[in-house]
Amino acid sequence: MKLLRKGQHLMEEKPDGLINEATRQIALADIILINKTDLVPEEDLNKLRTTIRSINGLGKILETQRS
Repeated sequence: MKLLRKGQHLMEEKPDGLINEATRQIALADIILINKTDLVPEEDLNKLRTTIRSINGLGKILETQRS
C-alpha cells in the first residue's frame, strides 16, 4: 500500500467516474500501516484513525514511530 503523508490523499475528491486510489487501497487492505506517527499531532492521528475505520472497519491498523 502506498503510504499517505498525513492522510492528505485519503479524502481527496475526484471527478465523476474516477476512483480515489488511496481510499480503494484502504478499503481492500487486511493490514493498514500508519507510519511515522511520532511526527503527527495526536488530534490529526485520531482523525486519520477515524477516517480509516469508516472506510475499513475490519482491517488491522498498525502504527509505527521513527521508521
